[in-house]
Amino acid sequence: MSDVRTMLVCAIVMAVPVSLVSAQAIPDNFFVSAGEPIAGDINLDGDVDLVDLGTFSGNFDRVFHRPVTWADGDFDGDGDVDLVDFGLLSGNYGYGVPAPLNLGVDASGFSVVPEPGTMVLLALGGLALHRRRQAGS
Repeated sequence: MSDVRTMLVCAIVMAVPVSLVSAQAIPDNFFVSAGEPIAGDINLDGDVDLVDLGTFSGNFDRVFHRPVTWADGDFDGDGDVDLVDFGLLSGNYGYGVPAPLNLGVDASGFSVVPEPGTMVLLALGGLALHRRRQAGS
């Protein structure tokens, strides 16, 4: 029964639009500061990234002998780190991570040029084919 319930909750969490899975999903028993934490931001550094995912995966479905907290990965406040919490983390994964550096360079003026090693390999291949043709004549 527990597996069926977990799968049902996971399906519901995955069906929730990402816009709804944000700071509003944090229960009232968690602190709220000027910058509310985002579900998935375990270390509270303002983004949901690989560091948060690594910490979460180490605590996933683990038995704790103490109260489970946000820092363990319990984003929904139900006392465990489960698929519902993973759904909240995955819905916000990438939040707050800076976009790749955009230098404002227009790439339309660039062309693709093979590296020198490729040109050497092509030349050696051409030379080998030329010698093979000469040896066959």
